[in-house]
Amino acid sequence: MTDAPAPHTTARRTPEDATEFEREQLRFLLSDGDPAATLSEINPSLAWLPVLWRMSLIRPDTQLAAWIERNFDDEDAVKDVVANLRFFRPETATVLEARLNAHIDRLSPLLAKSWLLIIRQMKTFRHGVLDNDWYEVAPRMKRGDASTDTLTRVAEVLRPKLTLDKRTFYNEEDDFKPERPSDLMSIKYEVDDGLTGDEVLEAWPESAPAEADNRFLASLSTALNVALEDATEVGVDGGVRYGITDYDVPSVARHDQNNYRSGFYPIVRVMANLWERLAAKSPQRALDIFDNWAVSGFRLTRRLALFAAANPVVPPIVAANTLMYLPQPELFLTGTTVEVFRLVRSRWNTFPSESQVELLHRFVDGPPPDWFRDGADIEQRIARCRFDILAEMERDGFSLTTEAKDALADIRTRWPIWQLRPSDQAGFHLWIGGGEIIVGNAATLDGVADDELVAVAERIAANADFFEGDAWNALCQGDPDRALRGLARAVSRDHWSVEFWRELLWVRKAYAQTTTAALIADLLLKWPEASFEKIATPASAWIDEHAKTLDEALLWPLWDRIADATLRDTDARPAMNDIFTDALNSSSGRLIEVLIRKMPSAIGDDAVPPALKARLDRMANSRGHAGKLARVRLAAEVSMLFQRAPLWTAERLVPLFDWSSPDAADVWSARKYSNYVGSPDLFRLTKQAFLEIFARPNTPDEELRVYSEWLIAILIANQSKEANYPITPPEARVALRRAGVRALSNVAHRLTTELTGGTPAERAVRWRTVVGPVFTSTWPLDVELQTSATTYKLAQLVRNTGDAFAEAADVVIPFIRPEDGRSHSTVFAIAEAEDAIYAAAPSKVLDLLAAVVGDGSVGSVYGLDKAMNRILEHDPKLADTRKFQKMFSVA
Repeated sequence: MTDAPAPHTTARRTPEDATEFEREQLRFLLSDGDPAATLSEINPSLAWLPVLWRMSLIRPDTQLAAWIERNFDDEDAVKDVVANLRFFRPETATVLEARLNAHIDRLSPLLAKSWLLIIRQMKTFRHGVLDNDWYEVAPRMKRGDASTDTLTRVAEVLRPKLTLDKRTFYNEEDDFKPERPSDLMSIKYEVDDGLTGDEVLEAWPESAPAEADNRFLASLSTALNVALEDATEVGVDGGVRYGITDYDVPSVARHDQNNYRSGFYPIVRVMANLWERLAAKSPQRALDIFDNWAVSGFRLTRRLALFAAANPVVPPIVAANTLMYLPQPELFLTGTTVEVFRLVRSRWNTFPSESQVELLHRFVDGPPPDWFRDGADIEQRIARCRFDILAEMERDGFSLTTEAKDALADIRTRWPIWQLRPSDQAGFHLWIGGGEIIVGNAATLDGVADDELVAVAERIAANADFFEGDAWNALCQGDPDRALRGLARAVSRDHWSVEFWRELLWVRKAYAQTTTAALIADLLLKWPEASFEKIATPASAWIDEHAKTLDEALLWPLWDRIADATLRDTDARPAMNDIFTDALNSSSGRLIEVLIRKMPSAIGDDAVPPALKARLDRMANSRGHAGKLARVRLAAEVSMLFQRAPLWTAERLVPLFDWSSPDAADVWSARKYSNYVGSPDLFRLTKQAFLEIFARPNTPDEELRVYSEWLIAILIANQSKEANYPITPPEARVALRRAGVRALSNVAHRLTTELTGGTPAERAVRWRTVVGPVFTSTWPLDVELQTSATTYKLAQLVRNTGDAFAEAADVVIPFIRPEDGRSHSTVFAIAEAEDAIYAAAPSKVLDLLAAVVGDGSVGSVYGLDKAMNRILEHDPKLADTRKFQKMFSVA
């Protein structure tokens, strides 16, 4: 196994704080010998990257991989590499990916995901290469070319693609703990070359046949879905919060707020305009597309449906139903509200009367409370959402039902100063004007005495426009100690402001006073029982944050109280996201996190205090959804828990992994996030269930990929270290046969990582003693399992065998299948491979190329000519062979 990166315990000097002598010293060290090895050895801060590049001390960029590898566990390294992505090329990404896979199990989920995003960006980062597809296809579009190739290429150009950059600012507070990649880097989606929607619409003839418009829209819809799926997976869109698409697309219809927007806006602009053209030419085709948009699982696509519903081509009852079937929160929240207001304003009087009554009833209900973030004044926010839509309809002259009139009157009685914003701002939750966005202003509370702080803040919130900044939140962010003093004074008058407390508990800012954390815990313990459940979720996040520093006399009573409130949730319900993600973000998961933080470092069940073990028991045995999330969180730590408390873990957690357990699928799903396979004894207890994963027809692909790598890692440990995991190569081969093609590429990848690094002689030894025996004894022999899906990884595996290349080629090549003729990235990689394999066995390189290329057509394989010339350099006699001549003709 590859050693873990060295941890960073002290800050390293950056160019900004280095002396001139230190700069010259570094220059001297790097100018003599191998700079890559020197950088890896002395391991300066990666903030030196641009300086060293300007000094011409690092070339080419692939030599930086070892230096970066030393810093995989450093959050600052993530920031520095993102800030200097221009120095890297896809070749660097290939090397880094192999090295990251050797360490990924040891990294935190945050760092692992961040580096994977960086590598992905490196693979696609453009360095001024003239590769602008738009300017190639635009003339074809203007001529009316509606071929599949043209439409697909334009859709691909318009598809927003992941872009990473340096954040403009970071949270510099000492106790700030990044939780997601977007805390370390700027994550956006951009269109190639800054292409705008209007440029595409100008190129696409308005006189194009309806069939061409229809096919173009279909291509664009597919491209948009791909981008939305990716943005959701990366974590910047979807869910209940404002996402990247809400910001990129303020309005689907043309609006001044769309000015200067990019990202997802250009493709939406084209789709919206193209749909209107199609509606005028072929209403039925337009309605077919509208129907697909209306039932989409993506919010942005549903917004397109709402936009289309404002067109008279859509029958009034269908337009009304688009609002009727829209998820309740989207009537009021996120960017969708803009399209809701527009549709109501344009079509309300055409809706059937019964639809109007039902919709007004939905408007009166308002958004669901669980869509608001903790700490918000939920009742007031819901009321403002109801006020905005009902009062706007009243201003537009629409008739309201008695129920709606009564609701609006009640809101005005309770908040008499509320006024509607200008009509053109209706539905916008974020309004940008004069180049600024309105934010909270804590200065409005300056000079207010602590005794009156909460009361004044509540008056400001009650009288403020719904979209004005939150003064209390700004105070919590800027001076949490003062915010607590105000809350403590309010508590002394028996006033417990749930929403204000939530704001404070969610803040991650260091307290200036050492007594603040203890006072918060003490007041939470005194919280009235009747309403404590409302504060339990943010309290669980707060106690998790302060578990290591809070006095146990306060910690454990507060933990118990939060657990009492959390574990009342005995209902069963499906996961909202990945079950492990749900567990991490739940009160149950945070309570488990506290217990894990407090586990003693000593080994053995006797070392675990009885009180701690009793709390572990309580969480593991809890019922309902909260109990399931607790067990899922524990499952991800089963390796560590088995080391610390093997008897308890074997009794309480191991049975959950058996497929007779109702929690089995969930705990195995969480287990894949573990950073350690676990001991042979733990594997022995879970072996049968583990092998069953590969045979179950509904096992998710991601879990097959992860656990197939685990399987190979175990066999490698047995082969190289006599680790004594109780599994044989034939058992592993059976498992991989059952998993099929979905797992084999990852198996080859995992084997390849074991050959990364070292001299050709060292890699040859590694192949002969470890990797080769594992490959030959476990790789499935079934003909139907040998596909081009594994070609790149198998070729990479054999290329990395160093001096054993010739013998390894004889073993691996029979399993390689010809690569897709449209790609041939494998041939390019072989052409760029180290010269050692060409020198050692040029005929075997030819065999490898022949296996990869197959029956490629003449001139179809990029990079093959270079590989063939390198073969000739080392063995000119091969030019007379039939195999060489065939490959040369293809090149």
